[in-house]
Amino acid sequence: MKVALVCDSPLLKKSLQLYLKESVSSYEECDFVISDRVVKSKKPVLHIGKEKDATLQVPFSKEEVLSKTQLFYQKHLAENENESIQERELAKILSKLNKKHKEKIERIIREYHGK
Repeated sequence: MKVALVCDSPLLKKSLQLYLKESVSSYEECDFVISDRVVKSKKPVLHIGKEKDATLQVPFSKEEVLSKTQLFYQKHLAENENESIQERELAKILSKLNKKHKEKIERIIREYHGK
């Protein structure tokens, strides 16, 4: 698990760095982002704050940080796996459709040249 920290609060950022140690990485290499503000990102964002809808509520303990980040990561992995399965299924369907269309086009061409 690799996380990027995008925090306005230096104290919050430092606390997360201490708790997550080896998991902290750059944005480019991370699996998800932890932020105390709204962030536009192509990667999943674990929101930390005092708001009721925050994934991780402030104040928090080290155990809460570790637990919530692990759960968030597992959920993210499961979603990626589901997307991957759907993409493979879609690729199979498209392949079958392409094959059918190719056969129809070849048949039409043969019929046309056969006349």
